[in-house]
Amino acid sequence: MKSKHEDMYNIVLYGLRISLSKSTIIIENSYNIELPEAMEELIQNLRMELANSRISITTPLNFRSNKSVVNEWLAFNNLYKIGCKPESYMNLKIDYPYKWYNRIIYWLLSRIVL
Repeated sequence: MKSKHEDMYNIVLYGLRISLSKSTIIIENSYNIELPEAMEELIQNLRMELANSRISITTPLNFRSNKSVVNEWLAFNNLYKIGCKPESYMNLKIDYPYKWYNRIIYWLLSRIVL
């Protein structure tokens, strides 16, 4: 379903509202999913939902691996848990293009178990 912004679409999966555009995916309240396996499952189901829907949009998922997105998600969750700008890290924001230094930072932060 299209939102007010011409290139933004909304989907609900696993009770989470997901907003999609060509350059960004926002998963609201993403901190509620903590297990990497559940994250991977949601991402895979989102990919299938996009493939099977009438939505004709290229999203960051077309350019990012599941593992890359899970690393970023784990990093966001860790930053949210320690209280580092919780309003910024309660919603996962997946961007494309993906900056090389973000990839390194998110990979390191995703290795921390809190």
